Amino acid sequence: MSAIFLGSFNPLLTTPNPPEPDPVGSDLYKTEKSYGKCEVILYSPDHRAMLPELPVEHIEKLVEAGDPA
Repeated sequence: MSAIFLGSFNPLLTTPNPPEPDPVGSDLYKTEKSYGKCEVILYSPDHRAMLPELPVEHIEKLVEAGDPA
């Protein structure tokens, strides 16, 4: 069983008109306007479970749940 939640501390704005980024970019680190949402996927009721320990069918469902298409 898995669940997807909207993150409580979203670092992105959800409006399509974001502010200009801080002028901290360089040739190495580019900065751009961005907007969207951050989701948290809880992939197992066992909080100690590691992804490789889950059945392949369960991992496939997680991939499908995170696919925006």
